[in-house]
Amino acid sequence: SCDSVTLARISVLPTVRGAATLNRSFVPLRPFTAPAQVPAALARTTAATRAEYGPAYRQNQQIGALAMHDAGFRGEGMQIAVFDAGFPGVDQIPALQPLFKENRLVGTRNFVDGGTSVFTRNSHGTNCLSTMGGNLPGFYIGTAPKATFHLCITEDVASEHPVEEANWLAAAEYADSAGVDVISSSLGYTTFDAPSKSYTYADMNGRTGISSR
Repeated sequence: SCDSVTLARISVLPTVRGAATLNRSFVPLRPFTAPAQVPAALARTTAATRAEYGPAYRQNQQIGALAMHDAGFRGEGMQIAVFDAGFPGVDQIPALQPLFKENRLVGTRNFVDGGTSVFTRNSHGTNCLSTMGGNLPGFYIGTAPKATFHLCITEDVASEHPVEEANWLAAAEYADSAGVDVISSSLGYTTFDAPSKSYTYADMNGRTGISSR
């Protein structure tokens, strides 16, 4: 980040091809309350035959994860990076505690605020992580309950500007450097708040948007 005078000086450097403003707004964070744990009785109200999966049974069945689990494949040895808007409650939710007990949460990065604090902001990332890493038999079992995870905040839900694409890029470079096998990114960038310019379908060409480039 910089002011317009500094930007003008940077733009004339011989090594700089071009410059674009990615964000002009700042919205302070609102206090966040971690989501409440779903009562076990409600979690088990499924017509599935395998009660140990809880409400995650059908999604595991739909994509063939049950057969993989039965064959002994539960994500062991795989590193997954989750890019999202926040992960509040991950350090408290019982179904995610095996990540800490088994040292399978090996990296955290906050590319919105800086630093490594990720158990904050929006709960969308917590939800997405749970579908993979949740592991509490009789309550909820995700698709990769034995995988190793890296959690990265790249999305700022308070506003929409291309700076979030730059955050995504930085997270992708981090994930690659850490030897990550899979990036899970339930995010997309096409429509931005003014004064940023939104993308058209024609812009999805690998040459325009930061994330596509």
